[in-house]
Amino acid sequence: MNPKIDPEVALKKVNAFLNEIEEKKLLEKNYGEGSADLKRIIKEIEGLLRASFSDSRKRIAKYHYNRIRISGMRINFDLEYIEDVKLVVNNLLSLKSELDLYIESKNMQGVIDKEISKSNTAKYYFENIGNFALGNINNYNTIVYLNALIKAIEESDDIPREEKKNLIDKIKNIVDNPYIAGVSSGLILEAIKSVSMGIKPF
Repeated sequence: MNPKIDPEVALKKVNAFLNEIEEKKLLEKNYGEGSADLKRIIKEIEGLLRASFSDSRKRIAKYHYNRIRISGMRINFDLEYIEDVKLVVNNLLSLKSELDLYIESKNMQGVIDKEISKSNTAKYYFENIGNFALGNINNYNTIVYLNALIKAIEESDDIPREEKKNLIDKIKNIVDNPYIAGVSSGLILEAIKSVSMGIKPF
């Protein structure tokens, strides 16, 4: 599918075609009553297919019967018209299913990418806190370590402002706890490394 075309917009167009066919009751009309509307709808579908797909020629061909005309043969235009309407409806339903699948897959991929991004961002900050503390983090006390984490959060472009404030307030509450100052910074560092790799530290 053309990446410049939003599949959800294309799906709305397909639904609009199906609704128009139903609202105009094209299946209940004869050739004289409905052929003009049907031909126009097919032309609009062809435009959508050309814009949306690289294999548009092949797709467009599916909307037309390859009928063999024999000289002198009587043609039932009403019967052929109904066949054409049914063909268009079936092809639109098939296209609708294809677009639904494409949209669902795209949305699922977006969720997966977001989760991976979150995981990688967290891992990045846990692994690089030592850089913000400017040296061997084991030589600093826990308060410096937590302040480095605050700085990492403040400088992040990926964390929303409100979430930054929430996280920083929580860390500051920890910093103010007198028990935290006595905890070995090396122990915290090892715990954070374990968590970032998906290993339970305790």
